[in-house]
Parts: sequence; C-alpha cells; structure tokens
Amino acid sequence: MTGAMLAVFGWLMAASTLLLWLVPVVAVVDRLTARWWSPDVRAWLWRLLLVRALLPTAVIPGTTPLAMPALVGEGEGGLAVTLWLWLAGAVLFLWFGALSAWRQRCRLRRETTASDVVWQTSLRSVARRFSLSRLPALRISTTGAGPCVVGILRPEILVPAHLRELPGPARDHLLAHELAHIVRRDALRTLLLLPVLVVFWFHPGMWFLTLRLRALREVAADAAAVRSTGGAFAATLRACVQAQLQPVRGLAMVGTLAELRERFAALRRPPGRRRPVLALLVAVLLAVCCVPVAARMPSLTELGELPGCLQKRFLVLGALAREQAAEPR
Repeated sequence: MTGAMLAVFGWLMAASTLLLWLVPVVAVVDRLTARWWSPDVRAWLWRLLLVRALLPTAVIPGTTPLAMPALVGEGEGGLAVTLWLWLAGAVLFLWFGALSAWRQRCRLRRETTASDVVWQTSLRSVARRFSLSRLPALRISTTGAGPCVVGILRPEILVPAHLRELPGPARDHLLAHELAHIVRRDALRTLLLLPVLVVFWFHPGMWFLTLRLRALREVAADAAAVRSTGGAFAATLRACVQAQLQPVRGLAMVGTLAELRERFAALRRPPGRRRPVLALLVAVLLAVCCVPVAARMPSLTELGELPGCLQKRFLVLGALAREQAAEPR
C-alpha cells in the first residue's frame, strides 16, 4: 500500500463520515427555512456542505482523522482491494451513465420534429421577458419525453406531442419554466455535479444531496416562471402531471412525487418575511460546517486496550510515521 493510496483512502473515508452527519443537519435546516428562504439560498447550503466534505480534513500535528482507525480494512491487502472496488464502481458508473446519455440523445434526435408557428410565437414572446437575445431550439417529441431542456452549449426545449394543444397561458407557463432553466444554466450545474457523484457513487448522502439540489432547481424555475408570466402556474403544472405518464430523466418539468408535492406547496405558499432567528441558525450551521474534524492519535498503550485487530492500527501508525519521516524538515 503506497502513501498515495493511503491518502486517497483517508480522504474518501473522512469525506464520507462528514456527509453522514452533515446531510441530516442541513436537511433539517432546509426544511425549517423553506417558508422564509428562497430555493437558491437553500441550494447554497447544500453546495457549502458539498465543498466542506470535499476539502481535505485538517490534521493537527500528532492527530489523525476520526474515520481512519475505524475504517481500515484487513491489512494492506484489504485496503488495496477496497480501493480497487471503489475505482471499478466509479468507472462502471461513469461508463453506463455516459452510454445512457448518448443513447437518449440519439433517440431524441431521431424522434423529434420541428415545432409549429404557434409555439414559436409563444417562445419569442416569453423569451423577451427573460431578455434572451438568442432563442433556443424548440422541438416536439413524439416519444412523450419532456417537457425538458437538453443540451448545454446549444440547449433545446422538448415538448411532448400530447401537450401540443395547450391553451395560450398554459403554453407560456411551460415555456417560461424551461427558459428559466436555460437562463439559470441548470444543465451546466448538473454536469458539474456529475464528477462528484462518480467519486461518491456508493454514498446515500451524496445521492440525497443531488436529489435535493434537483428539487430546489425545479422550485426556483417555477418561481421564475410565475414572476415572468403570472397567472395560475399551478394549474398548468397540474395539467402536465395529469398528461405525463413516464417523465424522462433530465431537467423535466414533471419529476418525482415528492418533488411535485414540494413544488405545489411552494406555489401555494405566500411570500414570507425573513426572520433574524433563522438567519442566526443558518450562520451557526455554516460555522459548524467549517470546523475541522480531527482526533488525537492514541498511544500504543491505548491501542493495546482497544478491541479489534492491532495489526490494522499498527499499519496506520506505520504509514503515518513514514509520511512524517519523508516530509522535509
């Protein structure tokens, strides 16, 4: 086991430990502040958690991260097997994800048609409210995919064929929601999150964080659509839900049942006032997230009194001693 492999293992375990206890904390704050804080502010709480988890855990001289003594495998061989399994899972996750995205992109290109004049007119009208100088492509999907945005550099809006006959106000609501995703660059934000998800493919906390960011993006796009078009956006969303049976993955207007409940609740919720107590609570949370996590390295006598295999702990001690000896004085 090389020092580099040990360092990767230590960073991965320390970040995983942080995610295990910080994700529930941020989830509670996210839920408590939903009435007073915008979805963008709550999304930044999750991004701060992500940045804190990815930063190397601070190690005070003579200390080691909390996760290291407890999570070491059966000797150097066990550590190597664990790292190779993690790497294999990351490669497979990346491969199947890229293959699925490529197949979906090819299928959408084959099974979409150009939109009609009515939809193009509505798109130009709504795009002016967002001050968009360049209109995205608007296509009708014959497979029932959408409503969603595909593409980053040249985004396209897909509208399913069964929503083709929407009335004018509902059509504007739908296009405003999708244009909000383009203006906010939500597709790029999703792409930037993918490498982190590849690294932490095994961690349920990272999957929960990803789902929360996606749900908050949808709530923010709903709010932008209401600001730009007004009217009964909830009725349009309800019509899309009733018509949509199999939403595809992506920036789709119709998501999971839990996301839909949150979005309807946000649309019914009147604008609230910001409260100093909640602001203080968030400030305390941010301070807690930035505290370095470290623990004192136990002595040999203390190691001898701990239950478990001493060989595992001696391996950690030996590796740390070699790293300290290799450091320039």
